[in-house]
Amino acid sequence: MSYLVCGMIEYLMEQRSDIEADLKSIGYEVGIKLLELCNFEREVRISTLLYRATFDLLSLVSDSDRRVEKARDVDRTYLLTDSDGLFSRFISVPDEWNGLSADSIVCGMIQAALMASGYDSEVTAFPEPSENLPNRVIFQIRILDL
Repeated sequence: MSYLVCGMIEYLMEQRSDIEADLKSIGYEVGIKLLELCNFEREVRISTLLYRATFDLLSLVSDSDRRVEKARDVDRTYLLTDSDGLFSRFISVPDEWNGLSADSIVCGMIQAALMASGYDSEVTAFPEPSENLPNRVIFQIRILDL
């Protein structure tokens, strides 16, 4: 799957399009299909929904360590930390595209799960490498309506 995403990113870079928005859109479509595969049911409680999206839905794509927590300073915002981003592990981004996260496709998958339960959201991927975790990605999930 990483090879396919790498090809998509290369194509989008050549087109000079909004790569992150396009990756989120592709991820949303993939997320809808994954929801069908794991018999995902509508969830009312946001904490349970985020747990299921993180550990049921995303585990179909990658098996890295993940953690979900509520942001301390911002209402209706949650942080999903992926210790070894699936696509960051295999795809390097040129310096002129600094800040682009190849894991933006996962943002769309998360949005699909939230939208399936009736929550409009905004999900953003931030690469946050550290010495011990060079491919760590933090997904900021902002719920737009409750």
